[in-house]
Amino acid sequence: MATKPAPKVNTQSVGDVTVIYFSQKRMLLDESNIQAIYDELINISQKEYKPKLVLDLANVQYLSSAVIGKLVAFNKTLAQDKGQIKLCAVQAGVMKVFKITKLDKIFKFFADQDSAVKSYK
Repeated sequence: MATKPAPKVNTQSVGDVTVIYFSQKRMLLDESNIQAIYDELINISQKEYKPKLVLDLANVQYLSSAVIGKLVAFNKTLAQDKGQIKLCAVQAGVMKVFKITKLDKIFKFFADQDSAVKSYK
């Protein structure tokens, strides 16, 4: 049985901010994909140290609790290195998960990429 490739994480630099996004619609559920995404996020944050990150969730339809845990861990790792991640374009169903878990108090949310990037200025 062939394994599914990990979801592709893409990046785009906007000044001194790195925007991270998924190019295709995703439901982030599979444990191996979750770990691959986390590893890729860590690599992006360490590869070319840019402490200002925006995670665009426009193409994410559902987050499992494991993904939420990885985002919290990633946020803590960034904070230790004086970095920050802001989330944008979060769909209503995904936002509900953040609110239920009270993580809407931990992360900063923005309607779109542009407003998230501008918030760093």
